[in-house]
Amino acid sequence: MASNRAEAFEASVKQRWGFLDPWWKTLAQHIEYCPILRLGALWGSHLFVLNVTMPVRRESDGRTRDEATFRKEFQQVREALALLIAVEHADPKAYAYLLRKYWKIEPRHFGDKPYETTHVALELDVGEQEPQTDEGFVKYDLVRFCGIQSPSEEYVTALSQIVALAKTLKVTPTDIEIPVKVMYGRYGDDESGATSREFAKDLMDIAQAEKEIEAQWETMGGSQEPGVSVTFVLQPMYAGFEMMDLTQAVAGTLESLLDDGFRFSASLMVTSIRRENPDHELEARKALGQFLRQLLSSTRRKQDDAHIPYDFDQDEQDFIDHDLQLVLPGTMRASDFEAMCSAMLHTQTTENLLVATKQWDEANNEHKWKWLAYALFSKRARSSIQYLVICAKQPTAAEARAFTSILTSEHPEEALFGTPRGVAEERDATLRSGAPLRWEFDSEGQPVLDSRLLTLEAPIPLVRTFSDDGESEWINVLVPGFGRCQVQRSNLDFASDVDVDNSTSCITSLVISAPDPDADNLLHAEWLLPCIELIGFALTSLTLDGTRIDENAIIRCCPNLQELSLTTDFLHVQLDFSDYRASRTPTPHLSFAWLDIVKFVNDLVDRENPLSRCVRRLRVDLATWGMRVNGGVTNEVTALLKMLSVNERLGYLEVVSPLLEFTKDFSNFHRKPIFQQREPLSMKCMLAFLSVLPSRATSTKQAKKRNVAETTAAAATAQKLTQVDGGRANKTED
Repeated sequence: MASNRAEAFEASVKQRWGFLDPWWKTLAQHIEYCPILRLGALWGSHLFVLNVTMPVRRESDGRTRDEATFRKEFQQVREALALLIAVEHADPKAYAYLLRKYWKIEPRHFGDKPYETTHVALELDVGEQEPQTDEGFVKYDLVRFCGIQSPSEEYVTALSQIVALAKTLKVTPTDIEIPVKVMYGRYGDDESGATSREFAKDLMDIAQAEKEIEAQWETMGGSQEPGVSVTFVLQPMYAGFEMMDLTQAVAGTLESLLDDGFRFSASLMVTSIRRENPDHELEARKALGQFLRQLLSSTRRKQDDAHIPYDFDQDEQDFIDHDLQLVLPGTMRASDFEAMCSAMLHTQTTENLLVATKQWDEANNEHKWKWLAYALFSKRARSSIQYLVICAKQPTAAEARAFTSILTSEHPEEALFGTPRGVAEERDATLRSGAPLRWEFDSEGQPVLDSRLLTLEAPIPLVRTFSDDGESEWINVLVPGFGRCQVQRSNLDFASDVDVDNSTSCITSLVISAPDPDADNLLHAEWLLPCIELIGFALTSLTLDGTRIDENAIIRCCPNLQELSLTTDFLHVQLDFSDYRASRTPTPHLSFAWLDIVKFVNDLVDRENPLSRCVRRLRVDLATWGMRVNGGVTNEVTALLKMLSVNERLGYLEVVSPLLEFTKDFSNFHRKPIFQQREPLSMKCMLAFLSVLPSRATSTKQAKKRNVAETTAAAATAQKLTQVDGGRANKTED
């Protein structure tokens, strides 16, 4: 019966949409469905996009293609993509079928919300192109993709047919806007700094192309022919650069682009600047500092300040670069590290931050951990960062003490630099434009008086004074983007006579993981607990990767914790404490059988075990487990299936296993209703109900359903058998 229905559906799709088959062949080698894991979105909450690789002029063998041939293929791919998205809007089920048939793509969503709008991640030549003919002159391929182009007759005919068919399907045809994000990155560098210069030039080309696209739409957008249209609208690009030193010129270019309103939504970078000449240290510091002050600006950027009206994901007027990833190598100079942290202290341009350490040496790690504590968690931290990932080799006991010493200090700047207690209290001030700065200090922490002075053309707010004797002409300050400096007292404008320290750091979600988890790199309680005790009060979500800790002690350190995720090699568990927080009851003592999957799963069957009430999401890697125990995993699969038949609170399950015969057994639990405690109503709502409704008993059980989707693991021998998704997060589902 199911087979007959599938065949009938396939026949109906072929009959209705078969005229588009030649277009799909054009797209054959150019698209794939890709998950983009977003910081702050755990448990498979990926953004799924159509990754589109456009034709390029230069072949893989180095030959250059004929310009006319290139342009024709470029337009065909662009138009085929537009038609595919038009079909999605007219007939979503047929769209899903076409993705499966032609590109082996299984459209799905993961996480809390279904994916509604197809986004396009675009890969193409971003640099300026010299056309071989003057006909149809377009300087940039990005303009050719997102700008106003004359459509082919075949495209116009096909789109009109889609519109007509949409009407027969009772779908009202409307103009379609497809969000497009340019994906661009350069990796590696050479001693000449050529890669970083090419990176800066490419970003300048992208910025110029964006302006040309906007100019086209402003000039000719209103003159388009009437009828349904499909347009590609630009979102802030993804800019990635890794393992690459910035030159002074490149840092200046990037700073200028940001200042001019060019925006990118995520970046993977190494904030280190090349010293091209030992005598040019002042210039290097200035270039890096100004770049960091733009990248990690203390001023929220308005969407209206962008150099073009991007298609922003969020509705707010403020634009925040949601994901920023900073890779900090061991070769990074201490002065550059301090400059970055001093800018991070007040940043208002990112919500989700990943800080990854790479091959840190042991010489000055304590100082680096102090700086991270100061920038992210101290009483001075006032950033917009809400979700933080720290990926680092576990600190030594001495490094952990250094970290906590900043958090417990009443005068963290003095603890950071080892300077004496000041007579005057620390205060925030604005440094006047053109004011000279002493920026170089010797090994004893004293200013090098014969160094050239650094001057900045614009005033700098949020300069912090410390170790102030109240009399000296030159005063110690921390300058965002430049680290420790000394400035003249007369060049500081204080906001008030008394500075009130009101830290507004809002990190509520924290992930701590090791870059290469192993037996010697697990998170140990002796250093982790003291740190969590000091920062745990503000946390509502905590993820610990590769743990060897007292989980219950961690929970006690975080009285407002809603979610705790714990990871081992083969188990990844998310605990939900929201019911306990809502009822203001203490979290019960929990026991974890980390080394026995069957026992762990059986604990989720036992309704008297508090663990069965807390576990909301579970990922089990039976492939890794099977290799560890050197045996089969049938008992583990059986335990999981039994648990699914009994447990009413688990909302998400992902299993990676070499066994495929159990796939159907897991799929039987797709959309199974699960328990969910109703969230308490506000007093205002309760009074409103009491005023109009008679008293009656109400159930505390709200039906939710699990979603099951079969996926394939990346490993050749492993396959994710099932994914069960639902529970508290899916509040909008039926």
